[in-house]
Order: sequence, then C-alpha cells, then structure tokens
Amino acid sequence: MIRCNGAALAVLLWAGAALAQATGAVQGAVADADGASIEGALVILLPMREGSEAIELETGADGRFAHPDVPSGFYTVTAALGDQRSEVYRIQVRDGRVADIRFILEAGRSATPWLGAGGDESELDSLFDAGVAANRNGAYAEAITYFNLGAQLFPGCVECYYNAGVAHGALEQWDEAERAFHGALSVQPEYTAAYYGLSDIYGKSGRPEDAIAAREEATRLTLAAIATNREQASDAVELGIVLREAGNLEGARARFEEATTHDPQYAPAYYWLGVTLSDLSDPAASTAALYRYLALDETGEYADDARSRLAALDP
Repeated sequence: MIRCNGAALAVLLWAGAALAQATGAVQGAVADADGASIEGALVILLPMREGSEAIELETGADGRFAHPDVPSGFYTVTAALGDQRSEVYRIQVRDGRVADIRFILEAGRSATPWLGAGGDESELDSLFDAGVAANRNGAYAEAITYFNLGAQLFPGCVECYYNAGVAHGALEQWDEAERAFHGALSVQPEYTAAYYGLSDIYGKSGRPEDAIAAREEATRLTLAAIATNREQASDAVELGIVLREAGNLEGARARFEEATTHDPQYAPAYYWLGVTLSDLSDPAASTAALYRYLALDETGEYADDARSRLAALDP
C-alpha cells in the first residue's frame, strides 16, 4: 500500500513526460457541506486493475491532497474522516494528465447506487485486506474507512459490517459499533459473531442486561449450528454406508469425507472413512482416520474394531 501526506505535496511538480511508466497526477480538495476545508481526511484510490496497490493520501491544513505519480488506469476513489464520508466515484488517470477531484464529506453518506451495482470481487478483496491489515496495526479509524467502503460497494459483505463494528469497539465508539453489528445481522440474521460483538460492547458500555441477552442469542445460534452440523454429518455417514454396501467405495469415501467437513468432531465419520480407505489400499490415510476416531471416542461403538485394524495396518 502506498501512503502519502498531502501536506508534503502542497506544491505539485509534474514531469510525466520524463517517466518511463505511463503515469498521471491526482490532486484535489476535501471540504464539509459548508465548504470548509477538512484537514487529515483519508483519500483512497483503489485501482480497478487486479494486483495493483491502493494509494492513500491525507489532506493538509488547507484540505488539499496531491500525488504526482499515479499509474494510468481506472480507480475507485473516496474520502473519509471519522463517520463523515464522501460519495464514491470512478475516475480515469491518463498519462501525463492531472485528475482533479473535489470531495464533500457528510455523515451517513452511502455509495452511489450505480457504482455499488457495478463493483467486482477484486475490489472487495483489496478493501477487506487493507481493512484487516489496518485493524492488526491498531489503525482502527483507517480500518473503519475500508470496511465501510466495502459495505457500501458490496452491501452483502457481512464481514465488512462485523469488522467495522470491531474497530469501532476498539475506539470505544459504542453507538457506531452497535450500528455496524446490526448491519451485519441485517445481511445475515443468524451471524453468531455479531451477537458476540454486541455482547462485548454492551458489557463494556454499561448495558449488562443487553450484554446477557446478546450472549444468550449467540449461544442459542451456536448450539443450533452444532446440532445442524451433527445432523448433516450423520446423514452423510448413513449415505456413505449405503454406498459402501453397494460396492461404491469411492462414493462412500466422498460421503465420509463430507461428514468430517460438516462436523470435524463426529467420530463415526472417521471410523468409516478409515475402513473404506483401507479397502481402497491407502493404509497411511486409513491409519490417520482410525487414530482420529479413537482420539474422539476411545470407548465408542467401533473402538475395538478400530484398534484391531490399526494393529494390522501398523504392526
């Protein structure tokens, strides 16, 4: 990621003709709704070309920003400071030309509808990765900007809302964190992590009853998910046994492996997988599966048979 402080670029010197790579310049200003210049706003240029680096600029005391060496191409651009955001635009940087952008920041601004409909996943990946990196570095305000932009461009990004909530919580911005977690739940009503997030911020902000209620809902969803996963694993094992008895060993193996993905703690899936792998002449994988079964259920229904098979496989 390329970062640049606009205060250091108050005077723009452009010599594009001398550069080997096709580049242009980007400059502009950020102001509030009344036209007052905003210092310290974060301006993000996100390249639409996959694999290219995002560029971050910061406005100086006069609200201006500039970068003289931006690779030519199309960019998604936006500006933000705290809970104030600009609209999101797409610009084209041309070789040897200057692109001038004027941003107006307002609270609660949402993305331009046509832009949100036209985004692609590479943009979301870039924004999300940048937000995660900022969170890890403790740059929570910067992380919020990235996650909010991701949510604006891709309203179905439940992780964008959730991670914005985490960052707001780290800054003790309780109301904003609550809105972000509820945003995640509006996308995915059974997103358990959002309830845990709500429980955490409620507890820290002096709302113990709400914290308990959110945690109880998170626990309920977690237990329901565990039960569903266990049922799916059991169904997959039963189907695998039917296929195995019909002589379709490869099909049976696929079902037993599927069961372990539904519920990695469902012991019978590993027993039947181990037995089937042995029949398919894969002793190493069979041994690993049978040992896994015993680790999960050493006194279970198939424990004695599993030990006998292991003794034969690994005398």
